[in-house]
Amino acid sequence: MKANKLRSLFLLSPLLLAGCAGVDPERPAFDAVGGVGAGGIAYEATKNPLIAAGAGAGGVLVSDVAQQMIANGDAKQQAQAYAKGQSDATKELYWSHQRMKAALAANATTDQTQTVVYPINIPAGQQNGVNYEAQTVYLPVQEQK
Repeated sequence: MKANKLRSLFLLSPLLLAGCAGVDPERPAFDAVGGVGAGGIAYEATKNPLIAAGAGAGGVLVSDVAQQMIANGDAKQQAQAYAKGQSDATKELYWSHQRMKAALAANATTDQTQTVVYPINIPAGQQNGVNYEAQTVYLPVQEQK
C-alpha cells in the first residue's frame, strides 16, 4: 500500500513541476511526459523513490531545455526568412527601376521630343493673412515635335 502511494506521488510530481514550464499550453504536457518517463525508468531500475524523483525532475528539465532550443531555432529561421523576403523585395525594386530607366532611354532616342520652358507669372497677393510677393516660376514641359 505504501509503495502505491509513493508511486502515485512520484507520478504526480512531474506534473506539478511542469505547471510553470512556460506559456505554451502544450509545453507543460510534454515536460510532464519527459519527467514521468525518466522517473519511471529510474524507479524500475533502482526501486528507490528518491532517485526516481530526481530522475523525473531531470527529465522535466531536459524536456524543457530541448523545447526551448527548438523554439529558438524556429525564431532564428523566421528571422532569416523575413530578411530574405526584404532582400528579394529590394532587388525587385532595383531591377524594376533599371527596366524603367532603360525604357525611358529607349523612348527618348526614338521619339522626337523637346523640352520647352514656360514662364508662369504669379502676382503679389495676400492669402490667409500671409503676404506674397510677385514672382515668376518656370515650368519645363516635354513636347512632341
